[in-house]
Amino acid sequence: MQAHIVKQASSLRAGYIDPFWISSSIFNEPKCWKLDGEELAVGKTIEEKEVIRKEAIRKKAYMVAARISKALLTLQHNDMIWIPYHFG
Repeated sequence: MQAHIVKQASSLRAGYIDPFWISSSIFNEPKCWKLDGEELAVGKTIEEKEVIRKEAIRKKAYMVAARISKALLTLQHNDMIWIPYHFG
């Protein structure tokens, strides 16, 4: 059984999405910003700071989605694409 799978899988072209692309956005994650930090210094009230934080989180999510979709577009000719899913 395993020999048959190995023979079959060796002919597949596999692509791989690098997990560093996705996990690199976690290093400066807006969820971890402190209210008195320099990132949120523009906001005067707590509500304004939360709006700034939510917008930054949304932008990071769009960046990650754009990186994944660009990688999928690049790897679309492969038979199999490996994507890690546990980033943090």
